[in-house]
Amino acid sequence: MRAYGAREIGSGLLSLSIDKHVGLWSRVAGDALDIATVATALRPGNRKAGNVLLTMGLLAGITAIDVLGAQAVTVRHKRTGGTRAQYSDRSGFPQGVAKARGVARDFRPQQPPAAPRLAQVSG
Repeated sequence: MRAYGAREIGSGLLSLSIDKHVGLWSRVAGDALDIATVATALRPGNRKAGNVLLTMGLLAGITAIDVLGAQAVTVRHKRTGGTRAQYSDRSGFPQGVAKARGVARDFRPQQPPAAPRLAQVSG
């Protein structure tokens, strides 16, 4: 049971990543594994065969929804070319690294204006 839960968590994390289509198709594969696991309960003499069939019907519906979602995301991914944006040529400095290097060296903090001196009163 823990392995099934870990599989679902992994699918969820993949679904939230950049490669959403991989996560959604892993859900479909997990649904197939769930159906195969439940199908083992369809043996002769099982008094709860009705429950097993109901569960398999529900799993089939969930699988259909997952397939539709995975197909939709895959089509959208193919439409954009399936390429990731390249940011390797960016430095994070809008005016370039050379310009940014000199900024800290050339920065001179402004001195606050000197407070006016009060004349000493002799008394």
